[in-house]
Amino acid sequence: GYRTLPIFIGVKKSALVVSGIILISIGFLAYGQFMLFQNEFKLIFWYLLIAVQILLLYLLYNTVTARTKEDFHFLSNAAKIVMVAGILSMQLFCVCV
Repeated sequence: GYRTLPIFIGVKKSALVVSGIILISIGFLAYGQFMLFQNEFKLIFWYLLIAVQILLLYLLYNTVTARTKEDFHFLSNAAKIVMVAGILSMQLFCVCV
């Protein structure tokens, strides 16, 4: 009786939707990183590049190749790690500013 996206449109199409959302996130984050680099916030730039962007690329790759329920459970946990890494980046703004 659940009405989730994978049930409604299918697993392959929902993986494409999630991949699109990840790509949009990567694009916005890259623009933000560019602005940080231009304004001499290099510590935050490098943190976001290493701790967030690389994890997002890893998440994107695994989203496209995931097939089993265990793969998607792993992706859920990986997405949570990306979110925590992004939230922790806010502490660098307090240190650098």
